Amino acid sequence: ELPKVEDTPYSQEEQEFLKQYEKDRKAFRQCAEEEKAGLFAKAADGDVQAKHRLAEHYMNWVLEIAEDYAHRGMMIQDLIQEGNIGLLIGLDTLGLMEEGLTSEEHLEKEIRHAIRSALDEQEGEKSTGDEITEKLNKMADAISELTEDLGRQERQVSVEELSAFMDMPVEEIEDLLRIAGETIEVADSPKA
Repeated sequence: ELPKVEDTPYSQEEQEFLKQYEKDRKAFRQCAEEEKAGLFAKAADGDVQAKHRLAEHYMNWVLEIAEDYAHRGMMIQDLIQEGNIGLLIGLDTLGLMEEGLTSEEHLEKEIRHAIRSALDEQEGEKSTGDEITEKLNKMADAISELTEDLGRQERQVSVEELSAFMDMPVEEIEDLLRIAGETIEVADSPKA
């Protein structure tokens, strides 16, 4: 499932990128309609020049497809980059495409797949970041509660006590403390 579309226009950075991309697009050579069939056949056989010509021709299409996914948490330039990767993968796999698809349908499928994969990956990373933030907040609360329950001064709780109190492995507590840096401190663990 794709992230929701944000109701915001392109950022200043995205607008500047799109202006430059528009200028650069003028240099892309377009293929004549009658030329495409031959180029697709050559590209399917591995012809590098044919792939290059088709890549240039379809870069405008990548922008159009990327705009379908804009405002979902990734900048347009990243979407275009992922779309271009999908285009190159599509061109490299023309000889392996699903039966019943046209060459253009195959390219579109690969472009959209690359963009969706990047969005999914970013959403997964955001979700992981949210989970870690939640654990850090719970740990900070647990330190305060445990310190109060034990009648100690601030940050006089050991990693082992915190582990037992939170029912979390010592290694995970130590990992979270490393992530938190100096924002969350506990007492030094006794040396064995």
